[in-house]
Amino acid sequence: PLAIAWWRNRLEKLRTDFGITSFKFDAGEAVWLPPSVQIGSSDSSLLPNVLSTKYVEAISAFGSLIETRVGHRSQNHSIFVRMLDKDSRWGNDNGLQSLIPTHLLFSVLGYSFVLPDMIGGNANNHKPPSNELYIRWAQSTTFMPSWQFSVRTKII
Repeated sequence: PLAIAWWRNRLEKLRTDFGITSFKFDAGEAVWLPPSVQIGSSDSSLLPNVLSTKYVEAISAFGSLIETRVGHRSQNHSIFVRMLDKDSRWGNDNGLQSLIPTHLLFSVLGYSFVLPDMIGGNANNHKPPSNELYIRWAQSTTFMPSWQFSVRTKII
């Protein structure tokens, strides 16, 4: 609790000093725990899903515009939950065709504010999406709660 308060105070100072509106919070998964932590020990607070729940509880204090990519029993927080990175390709193998099914899954699980990945995908291997893929991606996210841009194309 003391570490969380210290961390939140530092972020609050950043927000106040620089006029920051919101934060993007990555991490929160058990993979980010130090190796010394024994996951699955008798201490229930060290279970991987509990870490994710506590992480979201800690960051939700920053308001409803924040973004996270982790969630476990955190549907009660009105924050954006981001899909993991999508690849700049057409298929359902983490490309455009996987966007709507992923969004539907998040919705069925109770997450109201789903943030799709960047329009056009993440331009993996430094290969930007084609103009056609970019346009179709933007069309697919039209009725989702938010849009996220990262890659620039010649059409904009």
